[in-house]
Amino acid sequence: MEPNFKNEDIILYSKSIKNINYGDVIIFEKNKKYYIKRIYGKPNDKVEILKNNSVLINDQPMIIPNLMTIADPSEATAHSAILQNNEYYVLGDNRIVSIDSRNKDLDAIKVDEIVGVYKFTLN
Repeated sequence: MEPNFKNEDIILYSKSIKNINYGDVIIFEKNKKYYIKRIYGKPNDKVEILKNNSVLINDQPMIIPNLMTIADPSEATAHSAILQNNEYYVLGDNRIVSIDSRNKDLDAIKVDEIVGVYKFTLN
């Protein structure tokens, strides 16, 4: 998640996961490892990652300020997913090297894998 988060950062998070929104940063556990990633897809969404790394959610451009380019729906799709009613789609802020929902080992994140929602960094 660099440059927004670094390995030595101390973060505080809320264990309440009832109101997760697009752009929220979550902490989750998968395959006995903890990850911190940003929410791009919510339950039942159709998510498309275009070749220019921009994102469409339900055929609409997803815009999170200061994080990525604006999606051009005419751009070819590099990855797509349709989420189940208990799944979230996450991407890292350092998209080029991020291990995230595009990776078959992580894939969509199930709600019971979410540990909490990021609130702020202490250092």
